[in-house]
Amino acid sequence: MIAQCQMALFVVLSLDSSAPAIKAGLDGHFPNNYCQLEEGKWIVSSPLVTAKQVSDAIGISNDLNTSELTGFVASIGGYFGRGSRDMWEWIAAKSVKPSA
Repeated sequence: MIAQCQMALFVVLSLDSSAPAIKAGLDGHFPNNYCQLEEGKWIVSSPLVTAKQVSDAIGISNDLNTSELTGFVASIGGYFGRGSRDMWEWIAAKSVKPSA
């Protein structure tokens, strides 16, 4: 039997002109674990627990407060809305991940 473990979902929004650098951070730390909604807006599936951990990982923030990127990261506790079928399928696939 395969056990199920929850992956946390986060929304990441770039502010100002930080989208390319934030996308590079997502590519580096969460390859194949994010869904781009539109330019500068993503949903991220992560084993990290807090929005700060995700923000630090992609370079929006860091413990030294030296990052020049501007963006917003929030955990998703629930969701509802209207969007593309691809987005909903991605959320469903990433919300529960099989583990050994």
